[in-house]
Amino acid sequence: MICVISQPTFLPWIGWFDLVDQSDVMVILDDVAFSKQSWQQRNRIRTANGLQFLTVPVKTSGRLGQSILDCELADRIFIKKMIATLQANYAKAPFFADVIGELATTMEKAAQTGRLTELNCAIISWMVGILEIKTPIIRASQLGVGGNVENM
Repeated sequence: MICVISQPTFLPWIGWFDLVDQSDVMVILDDVAFSKQSWQQRNRIRTANGLQFLTVPVKTSGRLGQSILDCELADRIFIKKMIATLQANYAKAPFFADVIGELATTMEKAAQTGRLTELNCAIISWMVGILEIKTPIIRASQLGVGGNVENM
């Protein structure tokens, strides 16, 4: 059995989904420490002016060491701006018009939870569906397995 374990990144790259597709089970590692300005909360897109970051604003002040699972969104306003940025840069791309509405709806609905993990997992689930990947995806936080690196 092949098991892939990865943190819930924001807008994962296509290779991430290739790993999921080649595995028997995917574990979303959502119960480890959140890392500010990491792929957990941002990613890059290509624009006419070069690479540009899309960043999900999260609450970090006084929350050092918080888990990804506990990471809260700072607001939900960013979604409209991100969708507009994607529209401005990818409107002419094949299939863009077919998927941007669903992506926006997925992001808006998930953002209502106020949690970064829910946003990332919703986007991942949506993309897995679009790509017709059948690999079961489970969250580490639901496994009830603890761990401590110091004991290894």
